[in-house]
Amino acid sequence: MTNHNVQINFVADNPQATWLDEQGSDRIKARMGDTITFSFHGPGQVGDALMMSGPRRKDTTGAPFEGGGQINIEPGSPYTIDKEKGLWGFSIMFKASKDGVDKFYFLPDPELEVGSN
Repeated sequence: MTNHNVQINFVADNPQATWLDEQGSDRIKARMGDTITFSFHGPGQVGDALMMSGPRRKDTTGAPFEGGGQINIEPGSPYTIDKEKGLWGFSIMFKASKDGVDKFYFLPDPELEVGSN
């Protein structure tokens, strides 16, 4: 089993976050039973993070993670992939608080491919 760490980067003046993973591609390639953790890098304290996922091909169904297609995420917590094969897209919405002010961010459209590696 492998843990894939997705690093989410954000800056104060841009609501759209970016991401990097150790594979260096725009698609995470994983296997059933692997886990994904998310780390957040930017100004403020991250809270209230929500991940939504859905299929990107007709032969892919449901959500790739234990817990379904909408998951409240905690930075650093592992999320287990429970599908053998498929292609999913996901997005993450979160807020970061700094000096008593909340700013909201969105990470659009990373992809997760399971069973291809």
